[in-house]
Amino acid sequence: MSESITYDSNQIKDTVKSKVVSILTEFDDSQLRTIQNALDFALYDYELKPIKNEIVVRQMQDDNKLIELFLIQKKIEGCSDRTIKCYRLTLYGELHRYVKKSCLEMTKEDIRYYLAKKMIDDPNLSMTTLNNNRRVFSSFFAFLADNDYIPKNIMRSVKKIKETKTVKKPFANEELELMRKELNKKISNAEFKMKHPESRYLGDGYFRDSVARAKRNLAIFEFLVSTGCRVSELCTAKLSELDLINGEIKVFGKGSKERVCYLSSSCIVALKQYLDDDLIQSIIKHQKKDWLFIETRDGTRYTQGDNVKISMVEIILRDLGRSLGIPKVYPHRFRRTTATNLLRKGMKIEEVQKVLGHENIDTTMIYAQVDVDDVKAKHRKLMG
Repeated sequence: MSESITYDSNQIKDTVKSKVVSILTEFDDSQLRTIQNALDFALYDYELKPIKNEIVVRQMQDDNKLIELFLIQKKIEGCSDRTIKCYRLTLYGELHRYVKKSCLEMTKEDIRYYLAKKMIDDPNLSMTTLNNNRRVFSSFFAFLADNDYIPKNIMRSVKKIKETKTVKKPFANEELELMRKELNKKISNAEFKMKHPESRYLGDGYFRDSVARAKRNLAIFEFLVSTGCRVSELCTAKLSELDLINGEIKVFGKGSKERVCYLSSSCIVALKQYLDDDLIQSIIKHQKKDWLFIETRDGTRYTQGDNVKISMVEIILRDLGRSLGIPKVYPHRFRRTTATNLLRKGMKIEEVQKVLGHENIDTTMIYAQVDVDDVKAKHRKLMG
């Protein structure tokens, strides 16, 4: 015989009202009292009891299997390893954080409860981060619905959370020139030290490596400025797909879709300087794979001849920005800068879309922000 559990409905109502009031931080005391009175009136004719949110081991194991099937599907669809890792971390870390039931039994109210509870527990949480979690859940439950694990996608009624819109500015031309000058300076310094080493005990190999890395870093910078590539596309760019004569390279983007990117004169010069380096030529000659941007070190952290990793490019750019006092220097900002500069110089938005490899032109519009100063200058030119 199952044990009967009794609940104090009035106590539960008080708890609900307290939680509601705790969320409404923007209201004054008078407004909060009005809300409490309204809740008292609305809940008067109802009995409340808590939802029994128990989850058994079998359900957890079933959910894990469904998550793995979902990740396999994403891999088949062409998602990058980085994207799949994000899906994995979010689903395993967040799906059952507050809602202790099988994903097959979850409702839209459960997801809304998760989002609200997350906001309450972490007031400083970025709404962008929370929306990213919501998007992962949406993709996962769409997979469950499409494959008949659940009757419908519960996420369809869970709307996007309103985010504070911040304009992500591209680099100014002055900032690009400062970075270019600094990277060229690093090459000159490395070459000087190779010819006049202060400490011979470091060996010639150390100085050759420093020169090669300095040249590679400049080439990476110019490549990002010219092509607007995703950092993942840069890291997996193939030497065999590079055509310096015609100034272009074929890269493989999201979903393994290929497109041709175009190289500026500055980029071609930097790539030639990098590829003509003696150490780089030696490594390329013996490397088993076909990477364009390679790691020059051969040690515990880096393997000579491997392609540069995303984290490595991020570190190179972040350190460059810090040394010059330029904030927020990261790979994706170069992509936004390329899009904006192409628009400023007269390229059509549809053409910029092809350069960036976007399927949806609305995505291109997000990247290519028109500067207020540009609008002001054109207005004065046209209106006098």
